[in-house]
Amino acid sequence: MTVVKRDRPAERAPDGRWLPGVIPQGARPWKPGTSANPGGKGGLYHEMQRLAREFTPEATGYLIEIARDEDEDTRNRIVAMSMLYERAWGKPKEYDPSADREPETGLDFSLLSPEQRRQLREILELAAVRNAVTDP
Repeated sequence: MTVVKRDRPAERAPDGRWLPGVIPQGARPWKPGTSANPGGKGGLYHEMQRLAREFTPEATGYLIEIARDEDEDTRNRIVAMSMLYERAWGKPKEYDPSADREPETGLDFSLLSPEQRRQLREILELAAVRNAVTDP
């Protein structure tokens, strides 16, 4: 028995792929510019995540056993405790000193009324005179 291959339609290249610019009917049920899989994760990913979440209580119990076992190597106990802390409280945030802003300690004299500025000037002049008298 011989198998007769059907001729490929003109929209396909010799290797069977669709030619550029050709969209087969029904091949794109979504609108242009949108993704068919916006999360980018396949079904196996979600299945593995589900299995891991089901195992979490048992795994947490095992980490607790390791952390409490005084015969266990200290390094293993520390790693188990660290993992428990991270799962219970979240990972510590990275400290970025450049992100810290210095608290503003300066005064904005432009917010003072002319009367308040005059009073402040008098107070500063009094303080300067008092310091000049008490300094040897």
